[in-house]
Amino acid sequence: MTVEEMKKFVLDHMAKHKVPKYIEFVDGFPMNDAGKIQKYKMREMAVEKFGLQKDASIETA
Repeated sequence: MTVEEMKKFVLDHMAKHKVPKYIEFVDGFPMNDAGKIQKYKMREMAVEKFGLQKDASIETA
């Protein structure tokens, strides 16, 4: 599957505003010792790969 195919699939099955801007296919996820996915590491990798430093600096609640 390509990125374009994934976006088309999501667009065909969900609302237009739910289509992700960025899609990355990976072989595995960063895990902690308990086997849980480390989402903060995935965020850090996305910020670096897609150049989202400005968006990452926004502080939320």
